[in-house]
Amino acid sequence: MCINHFCLLILFFNVYEGISVETVCQNRGRFPNNEDLDCRGYTMCLMGAGGYAKFDLLCPENSVYSHQENQCTNVTTYQCLPEYNCTQEGNFVYQSSENCTSYVTCVKDLRDIITARLISCEFNEVFSPSQMMCVNETLYKCNIKTEPPKVLEVSIDQLPNLSGNFSLKNSATRLSKLLATKITFIALIILK
Repeated sequence: MCINHFCLLILFFNVYEGISVETVCQNRGRFPNNEDLDCRGYTMCLMGAGGYAKFDLLCPENSVYSHQENQCTNVTTYQCLPEYNCTQEGNFVYQSSENCTSYVTCVKDLRDIITARLISCEFNEVFSPSQMMCVNETLYKCNIKTEPPKVLEVSIDQLPNLSGNFSLKNSATRLSKLLATKITFIALIILK
């Protein structure tokens, strides 16, 4: 009989091998695990007979753990941003987003490690800094910084009142097409 109890104890120990019973888990669920900088890690906390059991898991390659969806997701709308230095939790303007369609969120895990994720807004949405979330593009006007167009003025001295302003888009092909059009126009006037 003592042998049976000993076997049961070994079996019980093997079942819990790899499971950590720590005070880190205080609620049941899945949580980000920011120990690895690739954002694939997450911690699953389950309630057991002796308290919470903690499982540290990884999402498959080419996916990251989404704290919003509480599951592994693709890296097209939700990306790891290890170069961003988070000092606190929350959503923040992503300075590199030229059209306000993405933002940075800083996520804290169960160990108080904070890391950044780059999140894309849904179609027809932009990130509103005042609401700290994506909103319909009609509710927030994104201040896109653009340079004024460069103007090239061309004038031809032989023909009266023949001058024009051309907007350059840093393209030699576009400029050559505009000049070819202008030369064709000049040739038509001379032929008359």
